[in-house]
Amino acid sequence: MYSVENSLGFMFGKISQAMSDKFQNHLDAYGITFKQYGVLLVVSSDLEETQISVAKKLKLDRTTIGQLIDKLEKQNLLMRVQSKKDKRAYNLHLTNEGNNVVKILWDKMNNSEREVISCLTSEEQKKMVELLVKVYEREVIINE
Repeated sequence: MYSVENSLGFMFGKISQAMSDKFQNHLDAYGITFKQYGVLLVVSSDLEETQISVAKKLKLDRTTIGQLIDKLEKQNLLMRVQSKKDKRAYNLHLTNEGNNVVKILWDKMNNSEREVISCLTSEEQKKMVELLVKVYEREVIINE
């Protein structure tokens, strides 16, 4: 029988939505969106990130990523710095305030995620993460 409850995509979407709903209040407190936080996370992990590389990692178009970065710059959370390797390019760097926001919200995000999966034992949580990483590596990383 056809039922959305039998669809993995539906279940993943609803679980993601539950995590997002729990995390949203924390984002609101800093005046940023999920997409903006995604940009901050990507930039925090690599000093050589450019607008184009962040857009590719987050699967965003040039216009969207430009708007996100402009807003984050206005909020003093990140800055564009001319690349030493290519004078035509700009690397993205977090400001001190941006670093603080990433650190604080990282813990809040993890707490929100743990709250949603708290119905699982710690062993089940570990196994779920292992399986999701396996699917992610095959479907997302390989297909980039």
